Amino acid sequence: MALPDTYSRRNGLRAAGNSDVFLYDAPPIALRWQIILQFEEFMGVKDVYQENSYWIKVRKFLQKEIGTPSLTRRNHSNSRDEIVEWFTNTNDLHSILDFIEYTLQDIDKIQKLNDRITGRVGTIYVVDVINQRMKEASFGYQFESNRLFRIDSTFIHAEIVKPAINFLSSPKFHTPKEEYFSAFQSYKENKFTSCIIECNKAFESTMKIIAAERNWDGAQSL
Repeated sequence: MALPDTYSRRNGLRAAGNSDVFLYDAPPIALRWQIILQFEEFMGVKDVYQENSYWIKVRKFLQKEIGTPSLTRRNHSNSRDEIVEWFTNTNDLHSILDFIEYTLQDIDKIQKLNDRITGRVGTIYVVDVINQRMKEASFGYQFESNRLFRIDSTFIHAEIVKPAINFLSSPKFHTPKEEYFSAFQSYKENKFTSCIIECNKAFESTMKIIAAERNWDGAQSL
């Protein structure tokens, strides 16, 4: 799904995301509001008489992950306003990324489930819109295969990481996929020895599956 065909976008005034240089610190305020407004479009805003239950769920998740009874110093009458104030002011990058990933995981699951039930085609997926917004803002993260990834290089991401993730999405590659993500998690935690071990396990599991499928000599002994 393409973003709106606006004057500034047509004339390259919003082309920061075309660079191979990404930002990895807290996202700019404009992107934060774009994300919030996109989430609101899907989840809805608060009702005058009854608070939106989805915003309550997200607020409770953030409170537990951050370890605080309140996200802001001010008291708010509803969860949506509390989250918006927190999200548009915080510099806690890890919590920002947790919020984006957690919300996109839920929204993506709901949208795809609804499409399967109704048989709809051409749904505008929130994930696609948010990914394009982040790319346009040169915010170096993308949501794929139900996880938020850091993009260290557009070339590496496009030519290596993304094809590998798509390749491992097949059910028959479930084991190497889990090992691959385990390696990625170890990398994020600076556990490099564990990362290398899990990478090797993922490679070995993948080769076993390919060898067995193609009936290579000695495949059974692998």
